[in-house]
Amino acid sequence: MKFYLNHMIIALVVVYNFTAHNLATNYLTSYNDIQALSNKEKAVNFIESFNYPDRIDFSIISDSSFVQHDLNLKDGKTAYLHSILEKSETGIQVDVIRALQDKDHVFVQSKQALKNVEIVYDVFRFEKGKIVEHWINKEEAKPLNPSGRSQIDGHLQIEDLDKTERNKVLVKEFLTTLIINQDLDQADNFFHGNHYIQHNADVADGLHSIKTVLQEFKNKDIPVGFNKIMKVIGEGNFVLTMNEGFFNEQPVAYFDLLRVENDKIVEHWDVIENIPPRSKWKNDNGKF
Repeated sequence: MKFYLNHMIIALVVVYNFTAHNLATNYLTSYNDIQALSNKEKAVNFIESFNYPDRIDFSIISDSSFVQHDLNLKDGKTAYLHSILEKSETGIQVDVIRALQDKDHVFVQSKQALKNVEIVYDVFRFEKGKIVEHWINKEEAKPLNPSGRSQIDGHLQIEDLDKTERNKVLVKEFLTTLIINQDLDQADNFFHGNHYIQHNADVADGLHSIKTVLQEFKNKDIPVGFNKIMKVIGEGNFVLTMNEGFFNEQPVAYFDLLRVENDKIVEHWDVIENIPPRSKWKNDNGKF
């Protein structure tokens, strides 16, 4: 299998420009030209095509410049190509749940099943229709939380496109207030009472639940929080933040997806992943 994959990779790197259009046409039967797609459509179809190893269009990735922030992979297109082919050939099953586009950035939330089931948050940056940068955060799927919710169910419809920038500001202010400053009382201003639909696997619905968890960490002298909100991506009522943080002195990447309704926070999903020590990084680009 390894021998086959290595030779397949070499062949694709050399000739993918000649074959990509045919692969895209075979997979995207409802489109005449992949270039007519939005960046979000390209990213979603790219992630979904992992289900079909012979239909992956690697021409979506820039050949001249591609920056990888997955610390488990070497920098550059070839290493990313190899990892995708390996998972695809092994029989990965991918389901895209939500996707957002904010200018040149696209966020894709998916469930991916290989050896284990994982919830995966991919973020791509595009230039001239090609992916030039990639970030990822993932964690193993967990049982339903205390309120009976999964890590991916809940509201799906993108709405209020005219409020995108306002909602991005609101979410950043909320996370700064609650997580960075840990001002639990001021956090009330961002909610309709106690209404807060929670998809974190360990926390129940309600603003009081997350405030209780944070207070318990404080009482036990367990440091938890964000150092910095690194990136904010929004489309309408959905906003994703990529956050550099910590938990009990362990560096952590927190990717939080929030939904806004009538200028208040109403729903939350997240994926939390430890950041490995620098000595274990396979590229020097950093998590963010």
